[in-house]
Amino acid sequence: MRMRPYTLADKDACLAIFDGNTPMYFGVDERPDFVTFLDEPNCVYFVLEDATEQVIGCSGYYINDKRRIAALCWGMVAHEHHKRGAGQFMLTARLREICQSGNADRVIIDTSQHTAGFFQKFGFTVDAIVENAYAPGLHRYTMSLVLNKPYCERLGQL
Repeated sequence: MRMRPYTLADKDACLAIFDGNTPMYFGVDERPDFVTFLDEPNCVYFVLEDATEQVIGCSGYYINDKRRIAALCWGMVAHEHHKRGAGQFMLTARLREICQSGNADRVIIDTSQHTAGFFQKFGFTVDAIVENAYAPGLHRYTMSLVLNKPYCERLGQL
Protein backbone atom coordinates (compact mmCIF):
# COMPACT_ATOMS: atom_id res chain seq x y z
CA MET A 1 0.00 0.00 0.00
CA ARG A 2 1.06 3.55 -0.58
CA MET A 3 -0.42 6.94 0.17
CA ARG A 4 -0.17 9.76 -2.31
CA PRO A 5 -1.71 13.22 -2.53
CA TYR A 6 -5.33 13.37 -3.66
CA THR A 7 -6.07 14.83 -7.09
CA LEU A 8 -9.42 15.71 -8.64
CA ALA A 9 -9.00 12.61 -10.85
CA ASP A 10 -9.50 10.54 -7.65
CA LYS A 11 -12.92 12.06 -6.91
CA ASP A 12 -15.03 9.22 -8.37
CA ALA A 13 -12.99 6.57 -6.54
CA CYS A 14 -13.38 8.45 -3.25
CA LEU A 15 -17.13 8.85 -3.81
CA ALA A 16 -17.42 5.12 -4.50
CA ILE A 17 -15.65 4.43 -1.20
CA PHE A 18 -18.02 6.82 0.59
CA ASP A 19 -21.06 5.19 -1.04
CA GLY A 20 -19.82 1.71 -0.07
CA ASN A 21 -19.64 2.83 3.56
CA THR A 22 -23.12 4.41 3.62
CA PRO A 23 -25.33 4.13 5.67
CA MET A 24 -23.27 2.12 8.19
CA TYR A 25 -20.47 4.66 8.64
CA PHE A 26 -21.78 7.83 6.96
CA GLY A 27 -25.19 9.39 6.76
CA VAL A 28 -26.71 9.76 3.29
CA ASP A 29 -27.09 13.48 4.01
CA GLU A 30 -23.29 13.82 4.38
CA ARG A 31 -22.60 13.01 0.71
CA PRO A 32 -23.11 16.58 -0.64
CA ASP A 33 -20.62 17.86 1.95
CA PHE A 34 -18.09 15.24 0.87
CA VAL A 35 -18.62 16.10 -2.82
CA THR A 36 -17.96 19.78 -2.06
CA PHE A 37 -14.91 18.85 0.01
CA LEU A 38 -13.46 16.72 -2.81
CA ASP A 39 -13.81 19.61 -5.26
CA GLU A 40 -11.60 21.78 -3.03
CA PRO A 41 -10.16 19.93 -0.02
CA ASN A 42 -9.49 22.26 2.89
CA CYS A 43 -6.86 19.98 4.42
CA VAL A 44 -3.88 17.86 3.44
CA TYR A 45 -5.69 14.98 1.71
CA PHE A 46 -4.45 11.62 0.48
CA VAL A 47 -5.60 8.51 -1.27
CA LEU A 48 -4.40 5.04 -0.39
CA GLU A 49 -3.58 2.68 -3.23
CA ASP A 50 -3.16 -1.07 -3.13
CA ALA A 51 -0.46 -2.98 -5.03
CA THR A 52 -2.47 -2.64 -8.26
CA GLU A 53 -2.70 1.17 -7.80
CA GLN A 54 -6.43 0.93 -7.13
CA VAL A 55 -7.65 3.60 -4.71
CA ILE A 56 -8.86 1.75 -1.60
CA GLY A 57 -8.97 4.60 0.91
CA CYS A 58 -8.78 8.33 1.43
CA SER A 59 -8.04 10.50 4.42
CA GLY A 60 -6.56 13.76 5.52
CA TYR A 61 -5.69 16.16 8.28
CA TYR A 62 -5.13 19.81 8.97
CA ILE A 63 -3.18 21.62 11.64
CA ASN A 64 -4.20 24.83 13.36
CA ASP A 65 -0.72 26.12 14.22
CA LYS A 66 -2.06 28.89 16.41
CA ARG A 67 -4.08 26.51 18.62
CA ARG A 68 -1.54 23.66 18.20
CA ILE A 69 -4.37 21.26 17.34
CA ALA A 70 -4.56 18.87 14.42
CA ALA A 71 -7.80 17.40 13.14
CA LEU A 72 -8.36 14.30 11.04
CA CYS A 73 -10.77 14.72 8.14
CA TRP A 74 -12.84 12.44 5.93
CA GLY A 75 -11.01 9.16 6.51
CA MET A 76 -12.45 6.02 4.98
CA VAL A 77 -11.48 2.65 3.55
CA ALA A 78 -13.32 0.74 0.82
CA HIS A 79 -15.73 -1.62 2.57
CA GLU A 80 -14.18 -4.72 1.04
CA HIS A 81 -10.80 -3.70 2.49
CA HIS A 82 -11.98 -3.23 6.10
CA LYS A 83 -9.98 -5.10 8.76
CA ARG A 84 -6.98 -5.62 6.46
CA GLY A 85 -4.70 -2.92 7.87
CA ALA A 86 -5.55 -0.10 5.45
CA GLY A 87 -7.14 2.09 8.13
CA GLN A 88 -4.20 1.56 10.47
CA PHE A 89 -1.78 2.38 7.65
CA MET A 90 -3.54 5.67 6.88
CA LEU A 91 -3.94 6.68 10.51
CA THR A 92 -0.34 6.02 11.49
CA ALA A 93 0.90 7.83 8.37
CA ARG A 94 -1.17 10.90 9.21
CA LEU A 95 -0.17 10.87 12.87
CA ARG A 96 3.51 10.55 11.90
CA GLU A 97 3.24 13.60 9.64
CA ILE A 98 1.51 15.56 12.39
CA CYS A 99 4.23 14.53 14.87
CA GLN A 100 6.97 15.46 12.41
CA SER A 101 5.46 18.91 11.89
CA GLY A 102 5.96 19.72 15.56
CA ASN A 103 2.98 22.08 15.31
CA ALA A 104 0.32 20.15 17.25
CA ASP A 105 0.01 18.95 20.82
CA ARG A 106 -3.37 17.31 20.30
CA VAL A 107 -5.30 15.57 17.52
CA ILE A 108 -9.09 15.62 17.31
CA ILE A 109 -11.60 13.67 15.28
CA ASP A 110 -15.34 13.38 14.92
CA THR A 111 -16.33 9.80 14.12
CA SER A 112 -19.19 7.41 14.77
CA GLN A 113 -19.78 4.72 17.35
CA HIS A 114 -18.79 2.16 14.72
CA THR A 115 -15.18 3.37 14.47
CA ALA A 116 -14.59 4.91 17.91
CA GLY A 117 -13.05 1.64 19.15
CA PHE A 118 -10.53 1.68 16.30
CA PHE A 119 -9.31 5.13 17.34
CA GLN A 120 -9.24 4.15 21.02
CA LYS A 121 -6.67 1.47 20.15
CA PHE A 122 -4.35 4.33 19.15
CA GLY A 123 -4.90 6.26 22.37
CA PHE A 124 -7.81 8.52 21.40
CA THR A 125 -10.30 9.18 24.19
CA VAL A 126 -13.97 10.07 23.91
CA ASP A 127 -14.68 13.71 24.79
CA ALA A 128 -18.36 13.87 23.85
CA ILE A 129 -21.14 11.84 22.24
CA VAL A 130 -24.08 13.32 20.36
CA GLU A 131 -26.72 10.74 19.54
CA ASN A 132 -28.18 10.73 16.03
CA ALA A 133 -25.85 13.56 14.97
CA TYR A 134 -25.08 12.14 11.53
CA ALA A 135 -28.32 10.22 10.94
CA PRO A 136 -30.86 8.30 13.02
CA GLY A 137 -28.84 5.67 14.88
CA LEU A 138 -25.51 7.14 13.74
CA HIS A 139 -23.93 8.97 16.67
CA ARG A 140 -21.05 11.46 16.62
CA TYR A 141 -18.14 10.67 18.91
CA THR A 142 -15.79 13.60 19.41
CA MET A 143 -12.41 12.17 20.36
CA SER A 144 -8.93 13.49 21.06
CA LEU A 145 -5.37 12.28 21.40
CA VAL A 146 -2.59 14.03 23.30
CA LEU A 147 0.61 14.08 21.26
CA ASN A 148 3.85 14.05 23.17
CA LYS A 149 7.41 13.03 22.40
CA PRO A 150 7.13 9.43 23.76
CA TYR A 151 3.92 8.82 21.77
CA CYS A 152 5.46 10.17 18.57
CA GLU A 153 8.60 8.08 19.11
CA ARG A 154 6.54 4.89 19.57
CA LEU A 155 4.54 5.78 16.48
CA GLY A 156 7.73 6.11 14.48
CA GLN A 157 8.59 2.50 15.35
CA LEU A 158 5.32 1.03 14.01
